[in-house]
Formats: sequence, C-alpha cells, structure tokens
Amino acid sequence: MSGIPVGYVTVNERLKAALDRWPDLRVVEIPFEIHEIAGETMLWTAVYVYPTPDETRPIRGSVLEPIRPERHPLHHSELMTGYTSALGRALGY
Repeated sequence: MSGIPVGYVTVNERLKAALDRWPDLRVVEIPFEIHEIAGETMLWTAVYVYPTPDETRPIRGSVLEPIRPERHPLHHSELMTGYTSALGRALGY
C-alpha cells in the first residue's frame, strides 16, 4: 500500500483529465504570501483555473503550507508543494 487513500486522484491525474476535457485550460498562479499563525510561519498559495478562454469566473484553489524546512520531506520545497496542492484543490472542485 502506497499510503494514498483509496479513491484519491493525484494532481497529475486531475490535470490530465481536465486537459482532456478542456484542452485550452489555463492555470494562473497568484503571488504567494507569508503569514504568521499561532507562532508558526505559513506559506499561502493559490491558483485560478480557467477551463476555457472565454471563462470569466475562474475556479480558485488555495492552501496554507507550513514552512518547516527541517521537517519537510522535500526540504525547502514548500512553494512547489503549495502550488501543486492549490492546483489539486481547484481541479477537484
């Protein structure tokens, strides 16, 4: 067992499915922000997903990722993890 919950769809699978359905899909990354919450440094990332070129109301996904380089499995990759998670959320919506 890989530790991935049954029925979970990975972000790359979500993106492939969305591109199959909407080949002109566009993803826009929103500039990240750093926040202090309860003494912990957090990275906020968000994306807008526009399924079609004429879409005026994008789907938004966002996430707060703790900045803990000493504990993060990919060491200093919180920004990449945050944007990937935000994209996964938007595509899941």
